[in-house]
Formats: sequence, C-alpha cells, structure tokens
Amino acid sequence: MFFVNAKGVKSINQKIKSQQFDKYPIIESKQINPEDLFIGFDGLKDKYSLVDVPITRSPHLNLINVILGDGSYEKTDYYDRLRHGYLDMRFSQRYKSEIYKRILLERKDKIEKEEYQAVKVVKLKGQYYIIDGKHTAALCCALGKDVNCVEIMNPLSDSFYFKVYQIMKKREGEFKKNITFLEKVYQNK
Repeated sequence: MFFVNAKGVKSINQKIKSQQFDKYPIIESKQINPEDLFIGFDGLKDKYSLVDVPITRSPHLNLINVILGDGSYEKTDYYDRLRHGYLDMRFSQRYKSEIYKRILLERKDKIEKEEYQAVKVVKLKGQYYIIDGKHTAALCCALGKDVNCVEIMNPLSDSFYFKVYQIMKKREGEFKKNITFLEKVYQNK
C-alpha cells in the first residue's frame, strides 16, 4: 500500500530493508571509485530527490564528514531530510546523534580493516547506482578509499517498484527524476 504526501511516495508496509537485496544474484564484485557511484531511486518528488547525485556530493557524505569532525549531526542536511521524511521512501525518523556516531565509527573501523559488507549496486547506461550501502560508500569516500561493491541483478524491476512507478506516472510533473530513472531500469531489462 502506497500513498503520496508532500515529499513523495511513501510505503505503509515499509518493505524496503537492506536484507531484501541479499536474494539477488551477484553479477560481479569490484572496487569502484566513489566518484563513479550515484544515488538511484528514492521515491521523492523532484524538489527533494537525490536521484543521479554522486555519493561525493550527497547528504550522506556531509553527515559522515560532520560526525568524523565531531560536528553537530543535527545541523546537517541529512538530519533535516531524515527528520522531515524526505531522505527516501521512509517516514520521518529521529535518531540520537551519539547512537549514529557509534554506528559510523564501528563501520569506519571495519572499512579500515577491509572487513565490511560490500555496497550493492546496479549498472544502468554505464553508471553505477547504489541500491544498498550509501553510508558505507560515503564513509569510504571520506577515508579516501575505493568502495568494495557487488553489482547485483537489478531488483528495481520487481512489482513493488513498478507499482510506485505507476503512481508517479499519474503525477509525472512532480516525479520526473524518479520516472526517468525507473524507465532506464525497464529499458535495461
């Protein structure tokens, strides 16, 4: 069940979880420069959408840099997006900065030891889009490292995303970025 609010399409059942992408076959494992990684589908209206934004210019990287620099998490674009529900298809959320900082520092340690879970990506029209692992990719970028990635069979062509696409097509003027992105997915099949 979906609905459209002022920020974008939201899913009542909140189906989007990292583990859902584990079932898709791996096409290839590779190291990718963060400059070559982009944010893909986010379900947001064009005014808020991050579709086609490189991870190197993302709110995710800004958040990482602020936290690693002992800055205030609550003053980032990422936090505003999360708090007001325009980061992705999820509803607005609140996290305590100390919890977020602890989690990111644990991830940083794993990345430095090369013991982290690979970022899941899909390749469309020659570009790599992050499906799962934006924070990990941003953290690698902040640390000056290439990102361990696995290119997976494209999960965005399933019925969940097609239903969202149909909803967006009815309001095409508000969702051009996501519609264009999903049409690349459907042309790539």
